[in-house]
Amino acid sequence: MLTGCGSISPNKLQPTDSTKALRLKDSFSYEAFFKLSGIRYRLSLIQGRYVANGQDESGVYYLGPDECFHVVMTEAGWGGADSLVGKTVLASDCGIYVFTDPRKEPQVFIVNGSNYRYSKSVAAASAPQLDTATTQSIVTPAAQSASPIQAGVGGALGAGIVEAIIAAERGNYGLYRDQPLGPGLRLALIAEKAGQ
Repeated sequence: MLTGCGSISPNKLQPTDSTKALRLKDSFSYEAFFKLSGIRYRLSLIQGRYVANGQDESGVYYLGPDECFHVVMTEAGWGGADSLVGKTVLASDCGIYVFTDPRKEPQVFIVNGSNYRYSKSVAAASAPQLDTATTQSIVTPAAQSASPIQAGVGGALGAGIVEAIIAAERGNYGLYRDQPLGPGLRLALIAEKAGQ
């Protein structure tokens, strides 16, 4: 999963003024660096309209255009993934969460289950979905220390549990683990009515 702990179903949000919208006149990008692997990414929200889609006690969720969040690898680090440098390694439906407390900066959320490894424009048809990778990472360790029958049963149960968790989270909104620092995103947003 790419989101931090917890997510919320859009069906559980309180209604909000659906004419409220935010516009990113230009795409907005920021960087993430993973010290352990040395990999650096550019994370981007595409330009366009982000329309209010519900609120909770702390703020409003503005849903963006399809595949509005892109992650591009800019440095391969020590993992030897040089062939991915400069390519979109993830695309997802997304939005912007704006707190009612003006002292808090807006945050990026993604729509769980809309994640694609490699953008549709970059070999998505042959790339594994994130769900498959998550399932493999959970099932594989059990299989290494068990008999073939235990591994098969444990693997099937593990895969079933993981798939149930993934299905339950599909469509939920979850804050992305890496957020822009500082006021850059807030300053890039223009408030408008959805019909404009």
